[in-house]
Amino acid sequence: MMCGEPGFILRQRKEKDTMNIATTEALMYQVSGLSQPPVLLIITLLFFYTCFVFGNFTGQYLQRKRNSCHYHRAIGSLVGDVLAMRSRPVKGYRLFNHYQGHISKTVSDLELFALKELKKQRIVTRVVPIFPERLSRSRKC
Repeated sequence: MMCGEPGFILRQRKEKDTMNIATTEALMYQVSGLSQPPVLLIITLLFFYTCFVFGNFTGQYLQRKRNSCHYHRAIGSLVGDVLAMRSRPVKGYRLFNHYQGHISKTVSDLELFALKELKKQRIVTRVVPIFPERLSRSRKC
């Protein structure tokens, strides 16, 4: 075939396009390899944070188990002498202790307090599943 024939030009163009695609794929693979170490670091940090939060959860469970009698007494005495209960918080019951300190709060204010207390945990539980998916994509050939 001669250089001036249409088939020759099309073949050259296809080879050139194939090389551009292969170069682009190789570049994308290298860039995804660069993002892998930070993702692994973030996953590791979030794992340790999860262990810390689980420890807090277990500690709060044990505190609640030990102080359930005090909690029920505190609830019963809220009807009677509110001022006496404000000075004695019950361990393991953060929302109840917040309510004791702010008796005039409404239910929506207490819900807002609870949501603010759980904000970090909610973010972590929504973000963490994204990272392993991203990591598995970057490992494919």
